[in-house]
Amino acid sequence: MATSPAIQRVTSSHERPLSNNTILNALERMGCNGRMTGHGFRGVASAILHEHGFDHALIELQLAHHRSATG
Repeated sequence: MATSPAIQRVTSSHERPLSNNTILNALERMGCNGRMTGHGFRGVASAILHEHGFDHALIELQLAHHRSATG
């Protein structure tokens, strides 16, 4: 696997979501510090997926802060 300074290597468990600090660190390394947030990327992803016709429930399930879309 190729490595790049813009790639954030995930060393945590696959059972847990990435932490907010991990996302912010990745944004900083990509030069987006102060211009984009993790939640901003979530919103962009949601909008693009909706525009492409993906099912709303599946989008929310994938972008949820929890293990399931219902909590």
